Amino acid sequence: CVVVTANAQTDGGLRILDLADASELGQFPRKQTQKGYNGVAIVPGGEHIVAWSEGQPGISGYGYYVALDVAGEVLSETGYHAGTVETTLGIEDVVCAPDGSTCLGAARDLAVLSLPALTLETSFNAPNWTQRFLTSAYTSDSSRALAFQSTSSSSGYGGWHILDMTQDPPTRIGQITESEQWTLAPREILVAPDSMIGIGVANHLALIDLSDGTLIDSVASPGWQDDFIDAEVSPDGHYLIARTETSYGGYFVVIDLTQDPPQKIGN
Repeated sequence: CVVVTANAQTDGGLRILDLADASELGQFPRKQTQKGYNGVAIVPGGEHIVAWSEGQPGISGYGYYVALDVAGEVLSETGYHAGTVETTLGIEDVVCAPDGSTCLGAARDLAVLSLPALTLETSFNAPNWTQRFLTSAYTSDSSRALAFQSTSSSSGYGGWHILDMTQDPPTRIGQITESEQWTLAPREILVAPDSMIGIGVANHLALIDLSDGTLIDSVASPGWQDDFIDAEVSPDGHYLIARTETSYGGYFVVIDLTQDPPQKIGN
């Protein structure tokens, strides 16, 4: 169990507890003054975690990442990344690859960090200065990643970025943004299990081919005032169910991902 005490003035660190008896296994204080931790990501396999601080606007806009080895009897720090660059400005989220080799830090730029040392492999910028990355997702085999960025403006378009994680360094092979309603205010992304189909949840659903970075299809919500707000893929990867919401009610939409291209089969 990892306890994040965030920006509390008296602490702002991490505590790792043994759930068997609630004893404390380790404690890691915040790395910089006024910058407590905001969250943690468990690296698949359970031997490491990555914690991050997004920084505090008005004091310092920069955040940082810390990797910890939590597998042994003595817990230790294995990596640290910070600096005066866009990759640590306003960190929103961290997602780690299923194979445990890298993690993606979503901030003003998207940082690709190697594990467990958190060496910066490369970074990707959003299309303009008003935009920032919010989260990302990997394919089951860790070969591709899908990330989305939104804007600070309510009228701005967001978008999706497709990364080839097999190249050294990882390369952006696709960027779908600023063209249609399916890039307006992205909310969530999913990757179907054992497939190369990525799903971007926004005003429309964007179905993305992660093998080459192209748009497979965009699925419109049933009503012109509706936005998709979240979605879920079935455990076998065959179906996608998404929901919309408006002030008048909402809808559920079901998509068969086994068809080529995927088809809406009910709502």
